[in-house]
Amino acid sequence: MRFSLRMFMGLIRTVVLSAIVAAVVLVIMFKGHMGLWGNEETAQADHLVQNGINYSLEDNKLFRNIPLTQVKNIFNFMDKQEFMAVSGLSRIGYNDDYLIAERGSDYLLYRFGDKNITLFQSEQDLQNQLKALGQQISLQEKSAYQ
Repeated sequence: MRFSLRMFMGLIRTVVLSAIVAAVVLVIMFKGHMGLWGNEETAQADHLVQNGINYSLEDNKLFRNIPLTQVKNIFNFMDKQEFMAVSGLSRIGYNDDYLIAERGSDYLLYRFGDKNITLFQSEQDLQNQLKALGQQISLQEKSAYQ
């Protein structure tokens, strides 16, 4: 009986330690430190940016307290007209991966989950970047999001 209990406790200890080690390895891999799940696609997209300026979402009051992994989910639940009004956007467009917008004479490109937004001076530069990324998104007025 004692031997069975010791063996059972040893098995439990082994499983718990294995789970902890696996969790640590997954966190390290997820953060991209091992390169297995790194941001190769994001890095590739950064190299493709032409005629654009990147700025950090951490500087944006709307996104400062939102985990990057949740930005897309929160955006999907937002009232788009209200989002546009609060953000000062006159037109937006989006798909499952990207959000584009027009604010004044600037055009914004954001990939959901990224830390940076890319700013373009012309709509043509924005559309060229989307084409380079293999995306087709059109900008829509506020009235399109009722």
